[in-house]
Amino acid sequence: MQIILKDSFHNLLVKWYEHVKLHDTAEALTLRNMLEELPKSESEWMLFRLFEVKHLLQNHYIAQAKRIMKSICVSELDDKYLFYYCLFQSDIFLLDGEHKKAICTLEKAENYVAAVEEDDTAELHYKLGTNFHYLGITPLAKLHFEQAFRLFSKDNTSLVRKSHALMGMGLTSLNAGEEKDAEKYLLLATKIAEKLKHKQSLASVYHNLGALFLHQNRTADALFYLEKVNELADSSLLIANDYLRTEAYMKQGNHQKAYQSFEHGFQLCKQENSKDYLWRFAMLVKKFDDPEGFRVLVEPSMSQLQGARHEHATERFRHLLTAYFTENEQFDQAVKIQLATC
Repeated sequence: MQIILKDSFHNLLVKWYEHVKLHDTAEALTLRNMLEELPKSESEWMLFRLFEVKHLLQNHYIAQAKRIMKSICVSELDDKYLFYYCLFQSDIFLLDGEHKKAICTLEKAENYVAAVEEDDTAELHYKLGTNFHYLGITPLAKLHFEQAFRLFSKDNTSLVRKSHALMGMGLTSLNAGEEKDAEKYLLLATKIAEKLKHKQSLASVYHNLGALFLHQNRTADALFYLEKVNELADSSLLIANDYLRTEAYMKQGNHQKAYQSFEHGFQLCKQENSKDYLWRFAMLVKKFDDPEGFRVLVEPSMSQLQGARHEHATERFRHLLTAYFTENEQFDQAVKIQLATC
């Protein structure tokens, strides 16, 4: 009986991990709770905590995940779980923007690939591609995304990740100026995600298609996909999506819809404390050529600056708006912004 429990424990760990990767929140939580209740040895408790790290990271509990990661005794892990340890540690570095550290950690994971399945090796290449992409090392990023695409199998779980690898190939192709290839890969990723009806993948690929078409000045096509994202995405992607929607509607000269997109994204920035995007939104609205359009877009958001003057991004926002209105001799608007943050 103990052997059966041991086998089921390790199988359940893998199933839990698969559902976490797919953002299948309800099923992942069910499996997590089931594993927590199973009788476990001390070493099995440690493995449970290791996979809890991935679950927490996926749900944005980063500080808690870091604390648990520090409690893992690496010397007690066999090669299979050392591989997962390296993968999850690289996720932490990725979230912290430490891409070089993430890559070094993933290269350590390569020492343990003999102990894991081919889909796990594909996951390793996908993560390497992601970090090289963020570092702007496009040829290496594309190479790893291509390897991930080839290695992921064709069961439903891996097909989702296959579509993600295609998205990576599309984004790196775009970075390399290969726009036709970028569109081809992203449309293929869309086809897979639509067939599987996987919401998170659909949201990501629609967002990336929108970004591609906006880059190509195909504004109507861009908005067709960007508007689809709102029904599918979580708040972190919605901020980026609202940013693109604002820019697309600005290109169309549709100030009302541009403002609605801006305001929605701006509010999410405040809720999520996304200072980087708060600043990017501020830079985006400066692109308006006519001061009146700029005023209509921004003035209703002035109240958001009240009581937030110590936030670095908000200070930069205030200086940006003050400078803009002063340059355009709209001194009353400049004074209003200064008063709003006194």
